[in-house]
Amino acid sequence: RPPELACAQAITAVSRRRILICAHRRLRDSRIAVRESIPTPRPCTTVRSAVTSLPRWGDMTKNTDPGALQDKERERARSIGDDITSAEALRKAGRYDDAISAYQAIQAKNGRLTSVNLMLGALYREKAQQEENAAGRQALLGRAIAAYDDMLKADETNARARIELGITQVAAGDAAAAAKAFQDVISASPKSPAAAEAAAH
Repeated sequence: RPPELACAQAITAVSRRRILICAHRRLRDSRIAVRESIPTPRPCTTVRSAVTSLPRWGDMTKNTDPGALQDKERERARSIGDDITSAEALRKAGRYDDAISAYQAIQAKNGRLTSVNLMLGALYREKAQQEENAAGRQALLGRAIAAYDDMLKADETNARARIELGITQVAAGDAAAAAKAFQDVISASPKSPAAAEAAAH
């Protein structure tokens, strides 16, 4: 197998795990947001004003039942997991366009799952390996680079995204940009496994 294809396939499990972790974090944040949105009584000087200013109990507890909320979170996480499994099945079958559309749909429904860009970048790069037309191949590599850039805009310290960016830039013929991407990883944490991987390139 081409080394770039092997690298792209190697990050599948890691990327899927990152996506699921981000999904759980997003759902946890939404749970906290619901709790913080419960109104609190305003201070009042008279009994009458206090009674009229207090929120009704039904309003305070509406849609905040812990059991129902947890069930909803579990269902969302399960739904994301199912969507990822389906998208991965499409990728493994070589149906790259369908897999890309599936991941884009996951991203559209879960905007905070920026790690989906890791999978999109890998898919564009895998598809580029199958593209015989030079211009088409460069266009796909450009999309892969854009996906990794989007990931880094949301998390500039993500070493995996930066390494994959560098690998893709090498494939696109931009050695200078790739060298910078690898050096950024090394400079950020010189003794880390990611730095060792970057140095190997």
